[in-house]
Formats: sequence, structure tokens, C-alpha cells
Amino acid sequence: MGVLEHRRNTLGDDHLDTLEAMHWVAWIFERQGKFQEAEELGLLVVNKRREIIGYNHPHTLDAEGNLALVLTKLGRIREAEELSIELLERQRHILGENNPETLLTMSNLGHIYNTMGRLQEAEALELEVLERRRSILGDDHPGTVLAMGNLAATYGYLDRFQEAELLGVAVLQRRKMLLGDSHPDILFTMNNLAAIYNKLDRLQEAEDLEIIFLEKCRSILGNNHPDTLFSMGIMAGYTTNYENCRRQRHF
Repeated sequence: MGVLEHRRNTLGDDHLDTLEAMHWVAWIFERQGKFQEAEELGLLVVNKRREIIGYNHPHTLDAEGNLALVLTKLGRIREAEELSIELLERQRHILGENNPETLLTMSNLGHIYNTMGRLQEAEALELEVLERRRSILGDDHPGTVLAMGNLAATYGYLDRFQEAELLGVAVLQRRKMLLGDSHPDILFTMNNLAAIYNKLDRLQEAEDLEIIFLEKCRSILGNNHPDTLFSMGIMAGYTTNYENCRRQRHF
């Protein structure tokens, strides 16, 4: 904030260096969960950059992408969708289909469609992102692995659990290789895969994975962390369901 105030006082609000500082402060606000402040400052940056350097400048496009993300987190999904669609069209034309920023906007728009329940549209975008990242970055790049995880989640929402499992297993294997066994993203992936096994009625595999997840939550996050307590509740449910299933098969 000190840098922003200094640039405002010495350069004025319309100087490009001041706008750059505003852009980063808005980004910090978003990371801190201060979405109202992030929106207010982000909208100011978007409007001023559009006016000064034009709609198609990469810095303007970058600011619009950040603003769309903030609008999504504020629950203003329609506004986020409209801004993202307009932004994606310009990015495809100006930056190209394979530009990382274009693919990021595709991915974010896919998330918006998931939130709106427009799962087929989400799948189409996420599949395109995955195919392009695989082609450009390779299967083991973190961006590719993230795209695989997003598509796996969408397959789950579509009740296509076999496809979700295949991608979920691949994501878990690659994240272990890239990040190690104890990274928070590994815990998140384990939990998602256990949920898929549960949907497939593979309750023993779900329980086994959730046991590992719970042990890692306890060692990394502590017994009283919300994720640990949540996992303990899930474990109780798996145990009950598994025992009921065994009884039904017995009879």
C-alpha cells in the first residue's frame, strides 16, 4: 500500500506505474479474501487502462481477467461470465489460442459454467484446455495436472465416475511425483479420489484412501483443523456404509 500511495502522490492516478501498483494491491486483496476491496480497485484499473492504453493491450486483458475472478468469488456469476466471454474472444484474437493467459481464461470460464450448472459447456472448455496444455507443456507440468483435476471434477458432476477415476488417479500420481506426499494439494486430490470411489461403491478403496488422508491431515494440519475434523466425519460414514454393504452381501 505504501508504494501505491507514493505513486499516487507523485505520479497521479492515471500514470501507468500507479496503475501497475493498483493492479498488484487488488491482487493482494483478492488473495486475502477482501473481495469488495479487490473489486473496487480492480474495476478502477480496468477502466483506466481501457481509456489510456486501449481494450486490447495485454495489461488491460490481464486486469480484466483478475476482475472476472473477483466477481466469481463475490458470487456475481453472470457478470463474471459476460466479462470472461468478452475477454476470451479478444485473447484468442490478440494472444492466440495457445497463450497461457488465454488458456487460464478458458479454465476460469469452465469453472463459471460449472458453478452455473452448465456442465456440458464446462466440459468442452476444460477438455480444450487440457489438450492444449498437454501439447504445449507435457503431461507432467503443474498446469496440465491442474487441468486434469478440473476435468475430473466435471466428470464427477456429470456422474461419469469411471472417467473421473481415470483422471483422478493420474492427477494423484503426478502430484506425488511433483510435490511429494505431504503437500496440501495431495491431500485435496486424495479426498476427491476417495469421493469418486465412494460413488463407484468401491467403499474399501475409499476408506483406505481416506485413512491415509486423515493421517496426513493430523500430522500436517493437526487434530483440530477443520479438514481433519471433516475427514473424521467422512471416515465414520465410510465405515458405516461399508459394514452395511457387507451385511447385505452376506444375506
